[in-house]
Amino acid sequence: MPNIDTNALLANVEQARRGEAYEAMEAIAREICDEVLNDLSIDQMRVLSRLDYELHMAAYQQSLTDPANAQVLLHQSQRLAARSMGEALFAGDEVGALIAQENVYGLIYPALGKWREGVVGCEQSRERLEEIATNVSTSDVDESRAFRFAANAHCHCMRMVVAHKGSKSSVAFWLTEIAKNPVYIAKPNDFRTDVQAAQRYIQE
Repeated sequence: MPNIDTNALLANVEQARRGEAYEAMEAIAREICDEVLNDLSIDQMRVLSRLDYELHMAAYQQSLTDPANAQVLLHQSQRLAARSMGEALFAGDEVGALIAQENVYGLIYPALGKWREGVVGCEQSRERLEEIATNVSTSDVDESRAFRFAANAHCHCMRMVVAHKGSKSSVAFWLTEIAKNPVYIAKPNDFRTDVQAAQRYIQE
């Protein structure tokens, strides 16, 4: 078992990433790796998956502010997401794997000029997340996670299509579908920016 609170450290990693404190983030990541790489149990693989997810997001964030290295950072982000997916699946966390997969389709693909493929991939991820969320055997925690990222997938799709002046009927469909999502119903402000942009677009 770990001698340190990896959950607390993972929360610190996320906080540092959101604050763009990348050096601090890397230092905490090294501390986590030093601990868990000595004990690659199922639980620790889940920890590594969450860590690699944060590192994937950090590389993506940095690509937005470093045009000279954007392509390198985007491919690095994609590799880290793939690693997170593999670790999550090894740990039996299909929802975690789908979350990382969705980010590749919804964030990295459009940044690489593959937004149409991104829309298709996000739709596939969303369908599977909704299947998991509505399965009676799914835990309450995973149900909430799955519904949240299914709503996120709708937002990714709407954002990509709006940005490229695509099908308004598709955007209208996603607006109708996200309105049925329990997490969206409970916390609409979490998705407000993309939903409002989509609503404006279909009214143009």
